[in-house]
Amino acid sequence: MPTGTFFRLPEEKRMRLMESAWEEFTHISYADVSINKIIQAAGIPRGSFYQYFDGKEDLFFYLLDDVRNHFIQALKSLLLDVDGDLFSLPMLAYDQFLQRRERGDLMPRRCIQILRINPGMDMFQTFSKPPFFLPDELFPLIDTAQFRCRDRNFVESTFFLSIMCLISVIMDTFAHTERAALQRTVLRERIEIVKRGCLLPCQEAPQQQQGGKQV
Repeated sequence: MPTGTFFRLPEEKRMRLMESAWEEFTHISYADVSINKIIQAAGIPRGSFYQYFDGKEDLFFYLLDDVRNHFIQALKSLLLDVDGDLFSLPMLAYDQFLQRRERGDLMPRRCIQILRINPGMDMFQTFSKPPFFLPDELFPLIDTAQFRCRDRNFVESTFFLSIMCLISVIMDTFAHTERAALQRTVLRERIEIVKRGCLLPCQEAPQQQQGGKQV
């Protein structure tokens, strides 16, 4: 990651470098990304670039850290809006995504595009930091009063499944905008399944009945 000296670079040059980097990483597979193209497009001397970044990987993870912070703040705001109800969050997030899509919100588009041109990329390993997926900033905001288990690992698994449901329908909506209404229904159904598994205690299936009597 860049040192504090990176922020001594004039803001206009920093913005050019970041925009050039996003342009390259969202149009070229990670393996083929060229630092030379990035710095040429940004008008930054090669020597100056390496004062701030060690190379392609360092720059890439700097961008992803920005992505991570963006989504943590977005999820934090959503959790506050739904009073910590983890199962209301995906629906609200999807509705906001549809609204922002009309305004051309860049960050989700950039994330989806990176995943599209890098098949097999482990999204959660790439975009998250320890703990595996549930950031420390969000865990205290989740209302676990009705959870059948309040252990951190259980809550994290529930969070993971809920966000996976959300990401899945967002990716499909990017590819097929005409299916937004259908995907909203799919999301609601999937979240209901996750919710039932999280909130209800495990119960044995009722025994088969014959003639109105339990057997």
